[in-house]
Amino acid sequence: MGRYEESLASLNKSLEIEQNNVEALSERGETYFKMNRFEESLADLYQLFAIESNNALRYRNCIEWISFDRLVDRQIIGKGGFGTVFSAIWLDSQSYKVALKTLNNFKEFENHVRCRLNGLGLEIYGITQDIETQKCLMVFQYANNGNLCNFLKSNFIKLDWKSKLMYLIDVANDLDKIHKSGYVHCDFHSGNILQHQYGSSFISSFITDLGLSKKLKESASKGDVYGVMPYIAPEILLGEQYTKASDIYSMGVIMAELSTGKRPFYDYTFDFRLASNICNGLRPGISERTPRCFIELAKQCMDSNPCNRPTAKDISSKLSKWRTIITNPSMPISHEESDIKRDFISANDEISQITLPNYQSSKYTSKLIKTKEFKQVYESAKSANFRGNPRNFMRIYIIVHYCLFNI
Repeated sequence: MGRYEESLASLNKSLEIEQNNVEALSERGETYFKMNRFEESLADLYQLFAIESNNALRYRNCIEWISFDRLVDRQIIGKGGFGTVFSAIWLDSQSYKVALKTLNNFKEFENHVRCRLNGLGLEIYGITQDIETQKCLMVFQYANNGNLCNFLKSNFIKLDWKSKLMYLIDVANDLDKIHKSGYVHCDFHSGNILQHQYGSSFISSFITDLGLSKKLKESASKGDVYGVMPYIAPEILLGEQYTKASDIYSMGVIMAELSTGKRPFYDYTFDFRLASNICNGLRPGISERTPRCFIELAKQCMDSNPCNRPTAKDISSKLSKWRTIITNPSMPISHEESDIKRDFISANDEISQITLPNYQSSKYTSKLIKTKEFKQVYESAKSANFRGNPRNFMRIYIIVHYCLFNI
């Protein structure tokens, strides 16, 4: 709560009042009054602040109420399926650039704060409220290199494998923090990974956009999911519940993207046919020039059986080991590690020869997919009835294309 002198004990006490006692609530400060505008109940808000004493200071650093008039020069920098993102200058003791995202509910902010407390890299500064629209916005770290997919579009041929591994290590570490916080991301793709450059060269990657994230115990599928189809695990397309392993599948797709510089299935229509092919084993391409160990790990992440996929921590450990091998010339290495080093050095020489295609960026916005209906149609399409009658298959293809995928 930064600027407010109320202690955590006072905050908890203020939240114990009756929900309709606005006068008592407002006496505790503008922050609490403003927070009450969220759709979430006061009980949910209380639960967020019912924290262990050793986390109190860290919570206070995450959740400052920021007056909207202190956020100037606001400009739209992105629009997604669930909110608009702005850049702004925060007129604090020292003015600096921040990002703002509209919040449809309090849950996204809560998810970010909880994961931040467990080490998620992206800094969360607090919340504010647009004076005109009355919408609440999360205030967080501005990433000066945008998201990963756009960054690759502009910089891919200049990136060596040392840099690629570092980005993926950051991402794997963030994903591990999300999972250790008891969440699954549920909308994990390269558009939800931010790149920030410190100084002249050092770049960090951060996972963001936890609006669709769910606690593991709440992740049961209800027949519909939102997401970007090429990044969605086949079991999710078939109506299974989200798990850590479904996020790992998405990580494998992102690894393939770092290999080729191309977004997955850019030359496909995101429809019933693609979803069916994914469920039948189709995976994004990986450049033949990519080191073999990297290809094997990416494929393991995208294994059709979720039980065969590694954990985020396992991925980070392997990537870190490879990066150490190729960046530390004085370190003694085994014959196998020498082969790994040679593969990465050789792959660096081939990057400039890769040609990147143009594609429609709007395809990669999260959209509704009716997985319950898709599963029924998918299983019917595999039956003898549809295999023997192409006309029936095309009829069902048209229905699914327009009704299930909102295309």
